[in-house]
Amino acid sequence: MTSRVVMRFWYRHFPWSGKTLEQVELAVIDRVEALMIETGTAMDGVVEVLQWCQKQQFKIGLSSNSPARLIPVVLNKLGIADYFHAVSSAEHEAQGKPHPAVYLSTAKKLKVAPEHCIAFEDSYSGLLAAKKANMQTVVVPASAEFMDEKFAISGLKLRSLSALVRHENLYFKT
Repeated sequence: MTSRVVMRFWYRHFPWSGKTLEQVELAVIDRVEALMIETGTAMDGVVEVLQWCQKQQFKIGLSSNSPARLIPVVLNKLGIADYFHAVSSAEHEAQGKPHPAVYLSTAKKLKVAPEHCIAFEDSYSGLLAAKKANMQTVVVPASAEFMDEKFAISGLKLRSLSALVRHENLYFKT
């Protein structure tokens, strides 16, 4: 969910007073930004996959449900900003993931047809968004969810991103 949707959800279930939804949302984003800067680390294999994609001369985009303000914080913290040719936040879409809009926006920025894109996801809602955008998918679910059948819709399921660069010939289900 986007941060706005999350705030509305919590307010509906546990209404508060004294601060507006926007004020609470900004405070949460401020705290998340601080935590990312202090303790953020990359998912295993991120840099290797980005290097591999760059070597293949793929255009690389990022489609995130995160607020636009947090995306450069993460990319810069991890030292991976220069790999990306396009970045999109669902904050600028009518709906966040699992709606495909943020993926379609990134494909448009990259000037690549969605059916010629491969989306890497770690969440089910992101996987649904990529599938709805008619993209090929690679999913790397959290280890506790790895065996969950809901991830079977992905073209490829991996335990870590680093496993991708160890494959010479990959086949994606269509």
